[in-house]
Amino acid sequence: MPSRRAVVMAVLAVVSSALGQRHELWPKGAPGALGDALKDRPYVTVHAPKGAAAPRAAVVVCPGGGYKHLSAIGDYLGLLTANGLVVVHLRYRLPTDGYGHPAPLRDALRAIRMTRANARAWNVDPGRVGVLGFSSGGHVASTAATHHDAQPPRSHRDVISRVSGRPDFVALFCPVITMGKHAHKPSVVRLLGKAPSSELLAELSNELQVTKDTPPTFLAHAKDDRLVTPENSTLFHDALRKSGVSAELHVYPSGGHGFTRASDAWKKDLLAWLRVRKITS
Repeated sequence: MPSRRAVVMAVLAVVSSALGQRHELWPKGAPGALGDALKDRPYVTVHAPKGAAAPRAAVVVCPGGGYKHLSAIGDYLGLLTANGLVVVHLRYRLPTDGYGHPAPLRDALRAIRMTRANARAWNVDPGRVGVLGFSSGGHVASTAATHHDAQPPRSHRDVISRVSGRPDFVALFCPVITMGKHAHKPSVVRLLGKAPSSELLAELSNELQVTKDTPPTFLAHAKDDRLVTPENSTLFHDALRKSGVSAELHVYPSGGHGFTRASDAWKKDLLAWLRVRKITS
């Protein structure tokens, strides 16, 4: 019988083979793909904490960038992996490459499903898979949180399509939430076009789509954010509370968009919330 150390080393060897590699969400071509270039092939990159043997919580990270480009995730990646989470970095398709709604939502839900489907290979606890987003990536993440029952065509040949896309927890930072009065107008135009219908605006105003099945959510915003106003977070928080969903909102006095001038308070508050939710120890 192999020793415990041998078993642990074998697990780590299997997991390490998946880490840092690009995993395409649809290796045979994404739904609605306009071509076969890298921009047409959404993918995730998996990053895990060092030396982790037991299955860990995982979080799909949706970068911001105003639905124009994808921003770096360095602050989140370092913080999360250092505190025991597997980070699944999502490269979703962009409106600037011809992919408006619903492509970013499809990619986010597929990433959540893929993470659960690969739980053993990626050393993930399938019951602790969340989603995190900042700025326009917060809109992608909150759309996944409120539209997680948007099921793809299920196929017996595609195991991933049969796995739940509902995140177990959500963390949003200076997120785009609404398509209404307090919307980030460039995100609306890029995602939905110049003249979206009122029905589509309501469907993608995620504060209007919250139900009792929306996952527990952590929100952080700076009061002096002039790009995406803090009303986006307060509207979502109020909707969550009215639906009986556990929610925590932090509005910091300063920090601007993306907390580029903020203290590390948001990091401490996020980690405390993750511990209380038993997502991390």
